[in-house]
Amino acid sequence: MSKRLTKGDLQEDEVLASFYRVIGYFQANYPKIIVGVGVLVVVILIAVFVQDNATKKQQAAVDALGRIQISMMQGQMDASLVHAEQLAREHAGSPIAAQATLMLGNAYYGAGRYDEANSTFQSFLDEYGSEGPDGYGAWVSLGACMEQQQNTLAAAQHYAQFALQHTDSPYSPLALLEAARAFEESGNREQAIRVLAQITTDYRDAPVRREAEAQLRVLGAS
Repeated sequence: MSKRLTKGDLQEDEVLASFYRVIGYFQANYPKIIVGVGVLVVVILIAVFVQDNATKKQQAAVDALGRIQISMMQGQMDASLVHAEQLAREHAGSPIAAQATLMLGNAYYGAGRYDEANSTFQSFLDEYGSEGPDGYGAWVSLGACMEQQQNTLAAAQHYAQFALQHTDSPYSPLALLEAARAFEESGNREQAIRVLAQITTDYRDAPVRREAEAQLRVLGAS
């Protein structure tokens, strides 16, 4: 059973709310977007925000998250691994630990250590669940590990499973788009077409609907 955050975590969760919103896009696309110039801007925004809102302990932890992100941006995966693992251990069960666990998984992925990345993302899902941008980010990152391990069909099924379990999530059409791509890459063209068609019918208002329609045309199914 997944461990949920307690009421005692709410204050820390509020401190990190801005952090979550700003990096939500990056998390939703991890590990395809592991680092980038925008991340440095995020680190600066976090630093400004927490100076006025966080306790010293919270500020130190969020600052540490920023340093880990910078290390990843600079390709220093070994250092990122050490610090992310330490931060997750020191703040176990908290939003800080959740972020550190995601970063640890991304650092493993960036270092080409896909088995360990896989285990880390699965640990995140077991501990914190698959809701919200963090949960979705961990879910698709787990699928990306499967693809790197040459399990593309399993990854496609994994992406599709997210939509089955989260029918009302705004991330479900994104997961289905990933599923369609992976199905096609694994040689399952008809399944890819069915998944793309599902996006156009079940998620008519989703921003990715047009992309799904375009992919259907490419596959000669529109």
